[in-house]
Amino acid sequence: MITGLQAPTSFTVDPNGDSIWYAERASGEIRRRNLSNGQDTLVTTIPDVLSAGEEGLFGVALHPAYPSTQLLYAFATRSTGFGPVNQVFRITLSGGVGVAQRSIFTTPRPPPTATSGVASFSAPTGCSTSPSGSTGCPATPRTST
Repeated sequence: MITGLQAPTSFTVDPNGDSIWYAERASGEIRRRNLSNGQDTLVTTIPDVLSAGEEGLFGVALHPAYPSTQLLYAFATRSTGFGPVNQVFRITLSGGVGVAQRSIFTTPRPPPTATSGVASFSAPTGCSTSPSGSTGCPATPRTST
């Protein structure tokens, strides 16, 4: 059992079952907990996360080809110069921590604040989905062999 978490909203377990990756709603932090030794590591922080009502960091998903593809995806409601938005982020990993992040999908937050959702992938296509129903598929479709 993991204790002391600050409002975790989403988690995923790596393919080897070694670590649990989780999102903290209000802080915008994505963390990784080593299940063997209990070490907890800050992976990255999504900046300017809104946390009123049903806003915040709500989804986290490893790339379907992780660990060979070192990418993590997150869904959050954020404050920007354009007002509140829902965004999907692609986070590049190195050594289990985020070294770069960028928004790959942005949509205005629908009123009033019901924006909770998840980041996930459908197999075998590797397409990502977001709460808005939008999908993002690789430029080159993956094929099963």
